[in-house]
Parts: sequence; C-alpha cells; structure tokens
Amino acid sequence: MAPEAFFSSQQWVPIAVGVVLALLVHLAKSMARPVINGMTAGVGAPVASTAEDAGSFALAFAAILAPVLVVFGIIAIVVLVIVVARRRRARRSRHPSTSTSS
Repeated sequence: MAPEAFFSSQQWVPIAVGVVLALLVHLAKSMARPVINGMTAGVGAPVASTAEDAGSFALAFAAILAPVLVVFGIIAIVVLVIVVARRRRARRSRHPSTSTSS
C-alpha cells in the first residue's frame, strides 16, 4: 500500500490517537513522579509504581475482557428478544382479540 493511500483512507487515525494517548499518560506520570518523590522523600515511589502496575493490569484485562462481554451481551439480547416474542405469542393465543368487522 502506498503512503498516500494509507493517509487518504484514514487508517492513520487510530495510530495517531494511540500515540497521543500514550504521550498524555507518559507526561502525567513524568509530572507526578517528582512530586510524589519530593513529598514522601522517596517512600512513595514503590506505592506509585505498584499503583501504575495495577492500573496497567486492569486496563489490559479490560481490553481482553471487553470483546468477550460484548459477545455475551449480544447473546443475552437475542435470548431476551426470543423470550419476549414467545411470551407475547403465548399471551395472544390465550386471549385472542375479539375484533369484529361489519
């Protein structure tokens, strides 16, 4: 694929969004670290590192889990639609409408 086709097809947008998000996270961490180290005389560094690791794990787990949850959600919606349709059909067969036409 030629570079001009890549840029004209808008396939670069997710890459640019990922780069910007990574940059923002890095900037936030690089600004917070000196403050944490200065306020706690270095004692807060392991706590901050552990929190960062836990956050990374949680986001990675969420990225893996989200597609699975979407599949379960779609299955649940389909089952719900089928149950509702069967109940309506059963209710109609028990109580047929008494419409008379003249």
